[in-house]
Amino acid sequence: MEQHPVPQNVTSFQFKLVGDITLKQFAYVAGGIILAYIFYRVPILPIFLRYPLAIIFALLGFGLAFVPVEQRPMDRWLIAFFKSVYMPTQFVWRKDNPVPEALLNMPIMQTIPTTQTPIMPPKSPMAQPPPKPQPVTPPPPPPPAKPAPRPPEPKSEPVKPAPPSVQPFKPPKPQPNTWTIGAPPGKAKPTFNTQTPQVSVTGKKVVFADQPKPIQQNTNQSQQLAKLKSDYQQLEQKLADQMKTMHDEAGKGTMTQARVAELQELIMQLMSEKDRLSKDLEKTRQELTRSTQPKPVKPVMETPSEPPRTSVKMVAAQTAKQSGMLHLTEYPNIITGIVKDSRGSLLPNIIVTIKDRESVPVRAFKTNKIGQFASSTQLTSGTYTIELEDPKKVFRFDTIEVTLNDQVLPALEIFATSEKDAIRQKLAQEIFGTNKI
Repeated sequence: MEQHPVPQNVTSFQFKLVGDITLKQFAYVAGGIILAYIFYRVPILPIFLRYPLAIIFALLGFGLAFVPVEQRPMDRWLIAFFKSVYMPTQFVWRKDNPVPEALLNMPIMQTIPTTQTPIMPPKSPMAQPPPKPQPVTPPPPPPPAKPAPRPPEPKSEPVKPAPPSVQPFKPPKPQPNTWTIGAPPGKAKPTFNTQTPQVSVTGKKVVFADQPKPIQQNTNQSQQLAKLKSDYQQLEQKLADQMKTMHDEAGKGTMTQARVAELQELIMQLMSEKDRLSKDLEKTRQELTRSTQPKPVKPVMETPSEPPRTSVKMVAAQTAKQSGMLHLTEYPNIITGIVKDSRGSLLPNIIVTIKDRESVPVRAFKTNKIGQFASSTQLTSGTYTIELEDPKKVFRFDTIEVTLNDQVLPALEIFATSEKDAIRQKLAQEIFGTNKI
C-alpha cells in the first residue's frame, strides 16, 4: 500500500520563476527598481529629492515582494486600506415592496368591556336559595369593517441624516456664599503709590511727603456763591432802572429838588450795596478756589549717603608674623600686603597695579592663593598709588596712596567691599541714619 501524498492547496498555485521567487514578487521588485532608477535619472527634480524618492520606491518594491505584515503580504494591506477608505460607512434601508392586499382588507377587532356584578357568598349551604337565572344581554353586533387606507408608496428620495441636536450651553448660576455668623468679609482695595521720584540737580535725594487728599467742594459755599451772583445781577438791574428813570425825568423837566435828592440818595445806597456784594462775591470765589486746590507737595531733601570705602591697615612686623602673613622684607621701598574681603576671607587673583605720581604703571602683579602680593625689586622714593581690580567684578577697591622715603614699609592689610555690602550699608543709612535738611 502506497503512502498517501500530503495534500496541497492547488487553487492558490503560483508559478515559480527563479527558486522561491514568484512572478508576482519579481514584478514588485523589478517595478520598484525601475521607478527608483527613473526618479534618480530625472533631471527636473533637484538632487535633494532624487535620492529620497529613489530609495523609497526601491524599499517599497522590496517590501511588497518579501516583507509580510502579520503573516499577510504588504500589497493586501494596502488594498484593504484603500477599500476601507473609499467604502461608504452609512447605509439607508428603504422599503420598496408594496403591502399585500390581504393585509389591507383585514377587519379591525374591537374589544367591548363587560361589567360583572359581584355575588355575595351565602352564609350556609343549607339556607342558600336556588339561584335565579339572569338574562344575558347579547353583545351588540360589531360595526362593518372599513377597508384600511392603503399607505402611499414610498418615494425613492435620498434620506438625509438628522442633524445632531446640540443644546446651547448654559453657564451655571453663581451661588452666593453663605456665612453663618457675622457679615461677609470685605475685600480691601490695594493702594498704589503714583508718585514718581525725580533726580535733583545737586545730587541729593528728594523724598516726597505724603500728598494730602483733595478736599471735596463745599456745597454751602457753592450755594452762597450762586445766591450772591443772583443778588448782584438783580441789584445791577435795579440800579440801571433807577438811572434810566432819573434821565427820563430830567429830560422832561418835571423833576423837583426833593425828587433829585431822593433819587441821588437811592442811587448812592444801590452803589454801596453793589460794592458790598462784589466784595463778598470775590471773597467767596477765592475761598472756594482755595478749598478745591490741592496743597503743594513739599520735597524733603536728604543728604546722599557716602559709599563704603576700602579699609587699609598697616600691620606691624610682629603682628604679621603672628597672624601668618608673608615674611616681611628687610629692604626699604618694597610694597607688600594681603587682600581680604569684609568677612576676613583671603582673595586670590586680584590684580594689583602700582603707579607713580604721573600715573605711569611701574609694577603690576596678582595676589597668590592666600591673597598676598609683594614687589620683588625696590622702588625709588616718592609717592605712589596702588590700584586693585577684581577680574570677576565682584569686589570693589579704592585707590590707595603710599609714600616711600627709604624706610621699611609695613605690610598693608586691604579689605575689599562687595556689591552686597554696599547695598546693605546704603539701606542701613536710609533706614537708621537719614539726615534731612
